[in-house]
Amino acid sequence: MRFLVRWIGNALLLMIIAGALSADGAGTDPMVVSGFWAAMLAVALVAVMHILIKPIQAALGAMGCLVNLLTVGLFGLVLAFAFWALAFNLVGYFLQPMGDAFTIAKPSVGFVAAFWMAVGNWLLNMALGDDDKAAKDKEQAKR
Repeated sequence: MRFLVRWIGNALLLMIIAGALSADGAGTDPMVVSGFWAAMLAVALVAVMHILIKPIQAALGAMGCLVNLLTVGLFGLVLAFAFWALAFNLVGYFLQPMGDAFTIAKPSVGFVAAFWMAVGNWLLNMALGDDDKAAKDKEQAKR
């Protein structure tokens, strides 16, 4: 149940972010999400993309351990956002044949969307609680 709530919450968050990034006047919108089901599909595909590129991110993070130490963790943060932005941009690219269901005009828009999705996910996780803590509490209650 919690998985479904997070998925729906992320889809709504993606729609809010796309609305906030919309163009003011004439011109094309930098990020388009055509509806709730397009947002649900985009969130699912971004999650799959992130699962696929997570090992690459971990390897680069391990190789950059000294750089991460010297930058007080900023390198890891930038690397994480870069991979989330890559996932957003790849999903936008792969969904182009489906029309304008989910499009991202520039890579920088994917980076901004990834940042706000991370902030929104953090707030959503705080509101819903920690899955690991709930599982541990349930296991301790059985004993």
